[in-house]
Amino acid sequence: QSRLSLECSSDSACPPSADRQPQNRNQKAMADGGAEGGGGGDDAVAKAPEQEKSAIRDCGEGMLDCFAFMGRTTVATGKATYTCVSRASYPVKECILARTDGVNQSMNPYKAKKPIDTGVASFSFPPPGQS
Repeated sequence: QSRLSLECSSDSACPPSADRQPQNRNQKAMADGGAEGGGGGDDAVAKAPEQEKSAIRDCGEGMLDCFAFMGRTTVATGKATYTCVSRASYPVKECILARTDGVNQSMNPYKAKKPIDTGVASFSFPPPGQS
């Protein structure tokens, strides 16, 4: 017991032991299995009185719910707007880039990306006409 008392300075950190005596009525009632608790151990469990909700608390909770709703709606609207704009503007962007490339190639033919037609014979296997 001396070793136990040296290691544990507070009751909450100490493991329960058979040789330790309960220090208050609730601990004794719990140790006896509720025999002395007056009604089967109802005294052992202290019930916190329910706090009555006030009008200010209800108003505060309602305001916070409203702010949360507005925040979620704003985020969802922003994401949907970004998706719509990005999907609608992609074909327009591609069309503009294709027209710009076409004008650039017609003004500067050396920038056209096509193979040079030199009339040189090419080799392919199998020869055309044979399968």
